[in-house]
Amino acid sequence: MLLHLRDYAGCCDEAVEALLADGVDGWRCDGVWMGKIATSWGMQHSSWRKDAAGLPVHVWIEKLDGTVVDPTRWVFEGVWPYIYEGPPDYYGRAVLPIEVK
Repeated sequence: MLLHLRDYAGCCDEAVEALLADGVDGWRCDGVWMGKIATSWGMQHSSWRKDAAGLPVHVWIEKLDGTVVDPTRWVFEGVWPYIYEGPPDYYGRAVLPIEVK
């Protein structure tokens, strides 16, 4: 999976589903990214799906202990692809279905 993470830029749904299919222990969480967004990758931020407040809609994996596993966080950070595993620092979990603009 690591060799192909760049193929998932902007495709968090597919990346999460691939990790779950590979056996990562946890469940899919839908919500929004609430952290800073780097511009170094030249991603078209205007084309990202956003919620009603304008935050980017995002998907990640959450483990039983609350740890987040995110294969596309690097896109927001503007760094080389990696799989984030850590606290849910910039993740806003959706309580209700997300209304997408």
